[in-house]
Amino acid sequence: MKKLFFLPLLTSAQIFAQSPGNLSYLSSTTGAACYEIEYFNNHVYAGAGNTLMVYDLNANRTPNTKIFETRLRSNISDIKFRNGKMYIAANHAGLSVWNINNGIPQLITEMLPSALDEAAYDIAFKGPDSVFISYKSKMALFKFDSNLNTLTLLTTFAQQVNGTYVMGCDVKNNLLAFCTSAFDSTASANARTGVHLVNANNFSNQYYFFEQDTCDPQDVIFGQNTNLLHVLGGTESWVNGANSYGIYYALNVANPSAPVRVFRDSLPNNFYFNIAQPMNGELRNDTLYIATEGAWDRNNSLPDHGYIYVYNCNNNSVQFINELNAGLWHFDLALNGNRLYVASEWYGIKTLNISNPMSEIDMGNTLTGGWNLSADKHGDRLALANEGYGFKLFDISDPYNPTYLKSKNDTGFCQGLSFSSDGSHLFGWYYTDDDFRVFDTSGTMTLVSSMALTTLADYFDPAVYQDYAMAEQRIGLNHYLVAIDVSVYNNPVIVTNFLMGGILYRDMCVSRNGFLYTATTGTIKVYNINNGFQQVTSVNAPFGQTFSCIAEYKDTLYAYVDNGSPGIRKYFFNGSNLTLISGNIPISPLKPKYLAVDSFGLYADYQQEGLYAFTKNAALTQAGYYRHSMEFYRPNNWGQQQLFCKDNLVFDVEYLGQTSILSFDPQLVSTNDPVKESELKPFPVPVERGTTLTIPNNKRLKNFFVYDEKGALQKVNWIMCGNDLIIDTSVLPAGIYIFSVYLDNEDHYRGKFIVR
Repeated sequence: MKKLFFLPLLTSAQIFAQSPGNLSYLSSTTGAACYEIEYFNNHVYAGAGNTLMVYDLNANRTPNTKIFETRLRSNISDIKFRNGKMYIAANHAGLSVWNINNGIPQLITEMLPSALDEAAYDIAFKGPDSVFISYKSKMALFKFDSNLNTLTLLTTFAQQVNGTYVMGCDVKNNLLAFCTSAFDSTASANARTGVHLVNANNFSNQYYFFEQDTCDPQDVIFGQNTNLLHVLGGTESWVNGANSYGIYYALNVANPSAPVRVFRDSLPNNFYFNIAQPMNGELRNDTLYIATEGAWDRNNSLPDHGYIYVYNCNNNSVQFINELNAGLWHFDLALNGNRLYVASEWYGIKTLNISNPMSEIDMGNTLTGGWNLSADKHGDRLALANEGYGFKLFDISDPYNPTYLKSKNDTGFCQGLSFSSDGSHLFGWYYTDDDFRVFDTSGTMTLVSSMALTTLADYFDPAVYQDYAMAEQRIGLNHYLVAIDVSVYNNPVIVTNFLMGGILYRDMCVSRNGFLYTATTGTIKVYNINNGFQQVTSVNAPFGQTFSCIAEYKDTLYAYVDNGSPGIRKYFFNGSNLTLISGNIPISPLKPKYLAVDSFGLYADYQQEGLYAFTKNAALTQAGYYRHSMEFYRPNNWGQQQLFCKDNLVFDVEYLGQTSILSFDPQLVSTNDPVKESELKPFPVPVERGTTLTIPNNKRLKNFFVYDEKGALQKVNWIMCGNDLIIDTSVLPAGIYIFSVYLDNEDHYRGKFIVR
């Protein structure tokens, strides 16, 4: 767990005013589809959503044993190594620097973005002490002190306008290159995309802007022994829908004031299913390997596969060599001799033997997880539906430290997942196989039954009430409610399937006393589940306004209306009618993607603006904020998938990351008792200049963190002496501190000490 609490004080000119509050981040689950991968010093480092994983290699040099895992606060988009340190760009969690002893990372420092419109995407180095970061809407330069320990933001420059983002950057000698993209639907027609060539010592001196004729270049890489700059030029698919061909080209930048394009290649695709988008690449002796996301074989002989493209880039020229079968969607790669490690969507880490570069050998996969689509909680267990990975179970009896239990790597694409009412079974809605499945949650999670559903339908908003499993079924532009009687687990039966409003459908939720609420743009309807899903009542949106999302708690329904005077409308349901309590209470000028509510507050989740908590007073006062991952490399796609409340916890399901666990309950997040009692006892107590924790015999320390009572990470020196972890606390002001100890057997201890 990266932090126990997080109460950020951030600013943003483009978002509604943010105030500090007591919505507290507790933790998140680990593991997701692998997006970023690097090889260094006999270890493989993988960024899987917001999880950093480190693997030892087996005799075949395949990632085998996971020796380290930790959660960051946002999706890992770049990992690089320099002077024995590891640097991580983690999107909206910013930049962090780590020592790496025996492969085990230890955090040195981190630099959180100072505003909501900033995100660390890519890292480049100049000399031993300068670090450039592509910072979404600008470039940033960080500088180390003489001991290479303290990192300071020196300056930002190249501020972008008109919806253009800075994606990738690289430095060679005194030349800085960075690329700008405009894949956001809010980008204006004046957004200019392409490659900027800048003096790395004087950032106001831009030598040249090479405008690209496609929308979203992803990265730039300088040649090793050439004057070439390689541009991974992205794809047009998400802008005009015309095609999803990938673009790669090379510029000769010997004269940066007049670069010359010496090569351009179009990578074949299958629109939507196999999008060819050059994402990341690696050079070895000026042979370039490109992760293309989902590019076809050049001859289109195997369109259901994604390929790594390989080019010979010597002598300031480029020639295509071969494509390597990398499975399906993939985002990054790393080289280790004749082994190629591929960061893959469904396969985790795929290892290829490229001893013969014209005929690769698949060495197998190291699963890291899948994209997150939905989640559900029952008792102390949390279940996650992962695209391409079946589903996973976590023990969250300690919500500060979810513990992975087991997975069901069932074939197919599980979109929706819910526990049965008694928690003994799980219900899965599968897109690729067009079926509904029932699993026993004990043992190996045996498949109990399955039933066919409509072909090529999507499933969202899974819910359970007593003996009914429900989900929104999306077929083209039409939205249906499918309800299945699961009273007999080995014989599920569809009991209703009705249209909920076609293209006008917006949201649905199920109450604890058996009523189903559905919202279209113009109408909220209430159905009695216990009475055969008969409609009970309805209410219309105000004239000129539309409903967008709803949430219910104890017969009070919260509905967001947009257009005109946007805000929250509150209704009370007495069993037969909906009565308006208050109307159009403003909470923001933006439309939330999801609403959720519990006894402590109302929560509004925004695609790019984070998760806000509001007290349930008459004015719905804003009183808390959580800065979720917000986006990855496409701000208007994917993102948040679900938001729900159970047992005084708030669950935020992020597609490219994991499920974050939060709480607005003052008892749960109180710093008087933030964690369960630790078996590790600090001595002496209270602490003056130092304290000691004794690690159990035969255990190895993986990582150690100290936080203040507000959850801010504290920098302290510590050493291991035998089994004793000796901590220097002389730099800490008087107060209460929380320690977090990770051991190699996955044990995690937390406790407190008081500095006097």
